[in-house]
Amino acid sequence: NAPDWITIRNNPAGPSDEVLRGLDPGEREAIKLSIQTGADLLLMDDRRGVRAARQLSLRVTGTLGILDLAAEKGLIHFVETVARLSKTNFRLPKRVLAEIIAKRGLRETR
Repeated sequence: NAPDWITIRNNPAGPSDEVLRGLDPGEREAIKLSIQTGADLLLMDDRRGVRAARQLSLRVTGTLGILDLAAEKGLIHFVETVARLSKTNFRLPKRVLAEIIAKRGLRETR
């Protein structure tokens, strides 16, 4: 019972060339759907998927990028949210986290 605002699309059309080879089905389908819908931004954390999406000129961000955008808009407290996320099985990319912390002038979360 999905809400009315959710649209389910099966098997989006898109590139099937060498760029998407070796990606998991979820990453392949997300990239194809982004191309098909003309998405402004693709949320993807898989490094190979991000690389492939960028080769196809898609704008991509990961979970930390989304959290950074939400913090900029005052929707969340970045440090608290990352601290909670770090207690899950999500692997925080240390380099990206360090860049955001430096950009925001924050102290590192532990």
